[in-house]
Amino acid sequence: MPSINVSQEVFERLQRHAKPFVDSPETVITKALDALEKPAQRVDPLVPDEKVNSLPEFGALDPPNLTFTKVVAASLNGVAIKPANWNRLLDAAVIHAAAQIGDFNKLRRIAAINIATGEKTDEGYHHLPEAGVSVQGQDANGAWRSVMFIAQNLKCSVEVSFIWRNKDGAEYPGKTGTMKFG
Repeated sequence: MPSINVSQEVFERLQRHAKPFVDSPETVITKALDALEKPAQRVDPLVPDEKVNSLPEFGALDPPNLTFTKVVAASLNGVAIKPANWNRLLDAAVIHAAAQIGDFNKLRRIAAINIATGEKTDEGYHHLPEAGVSVQGQDANGAWRSVMFIAQNLKCSVEVSFIWRNKDGAEYPGKTGTMKFG
């Protein structure tokens, strides 16, 4: 029997669709393939069942509390962010802004986050060599707020789909949400 290796992220995605003590990775993959092969029905495997779990689209400038959310799909100016998460979306926005602006002080003002020139890897910073800066990581709310500052200033389009984890303190546990700007 052939075996396959999957990344931790793919394995976690499989787990989201598995019934504990019932499904194995193979049964989840089989279900996904069955759904994809149904000819009359379009299925997006990244987004949970829309009818059951989705909420109306949220305003990008007035987002819900994004604590305990996981990004399932995101794009900036029509370019998909893969693998998607809040900080990768922010990184893409900073890289785009740095290319458009070219001035560090202007970039810092419109990004509204902690940015350092060059390479800095302490205090939660990570280096973005494409932009020549280092950015301090943000929680979901801070990352989205910064992405929106950049999008508004540079007139970028941003789309994100996300799901709230089933945790105490999540605004809409188990529900999906979307936000679009531009």
